[in-house]
Amino acid sequence: IYISSQFDAKVTISSEVIGSYDVFVAANTVRRETVIPFHVVNVSERAYKRGVFVESDVPVVVYTLSTFSYSTDTYTAIPIRHLGTSYYTVNRPTDWYNPRDPPDPKNAIPRVGEFMIIATEDNTLVDITPTVETRAGKPAGVSHQIMLSRGDCYLVQAKPTRFGGDDLSGSHVSSNV
Repeated sequence: IYISSQFDAKVTISSEVIGSYDVFVAANTVRRETVIPFHVVNVSERAYKRGVFVESDVPVVVYTLSTFSYSTDTYTAIPIRHLGTSYYTVNRPTDWYNPRDPPDPKNAIPRVGEFMIIATEDNTLVDITPTVETRAGKPAGVSHQIMLSRGDCYLVQAKPTRFGGDDLSGSHVSSNV
């Protein structure tokens, strides 16, 4: 997690996994906080208490970077007060990577499109309409609902079928809060 501000900032980082702790971010600097890998969610369509919350006494910019092998993921956090309740996803189609050197086609592993929902409040009712079948078997174009609690992370992955297929782009996600 990278945190930056134009002001001196007292920042609290908290999650169910690590508890809560405070850090100081000097004005016009970037502070890097390493989060233990127990926050990883890689099982589709199950809620896990893995959300990380960053609170500050002044405005800050928060962005993340994951550099696990064969996967570099990043995002800029949106302040909770600016979150909406309706989103359409932008994803990538399935591709295949080969962790062996030299590559062996028999060992190719699918890397599917995915998106994650993180609940910021208890009793968050989420409606999900995927554009393709999900890894857990939810059919394309059919809406289903889940109930999440604050800090729950819910990963939705496409069901891998073929290279260049299984694109979740355009999936609709909405919630009551």
